[in-house]
Amino acid sequence: MAFVCDGMKRNRLRPARSAAVHTKGRVVEVTLQDRAGDALTVVGAYMPTRDKHDDTVVPAWDTLRGVVA
Repeated sequence: MAFVCDGMKRNRLRPARSAAVHTKGRVVEVTLQDRAGDALTVVGAYMPTRDKHDDTVVPAWDTLRGVVA
């Protein structure tokens, strides 16, 4: 996964050192590196709302909890 956005150029973040899709269409994780060599991990989530069936909501939230733990 390689991408560059304006924010990355301004903040001097290097493209992903690692990237993972934990749940397709729901939870992704990307680790970037700044000029000093420090890692910055960003987790992006598009989560189902609580008005959905438990078989949709519970696995997505369990995955997210596991990623950020």
